[in-house]
Amino acid sequence: MGAYWRKDYDSETFQEDMQSLLEQLKPMYEQLHAYVRHKLANFYGDDKVDRHEPIPAHLLGNMWQQDWNGIYSLLEPFPNAQAVDVTNSAGTYSIFYTFR
Repeated sequence: MGAYWRKDYDSETFQEDMQSLLEQLKPMYEQLHAYVRHKLANFYGDDKVDRHEPIPAHLLGNMWQQDWNGIYSLLEPFPNAQAVDVTNSAGTYSIFYTFR
């Protein structure tokens, strides 16, 4: 079944490519989860959130953990910082130009 799902990808090394991507992303993933555990432990207490264990799913604000929008106010790294508008720096490039 897995071979059928991968048939549309043009890479003969798809599995190796995905493994490499996972290994590249893993440090960021681990840091993100450590940050979230830290923030949740500060809010709920160390007795509810162990800083070295997986994040309790029911605290993530979404039953399936699809997004963390419900807890963004707890996680926002710089809540008092002014938002940066990058609209003008992006220019008026067309989608064709962007993906050339």
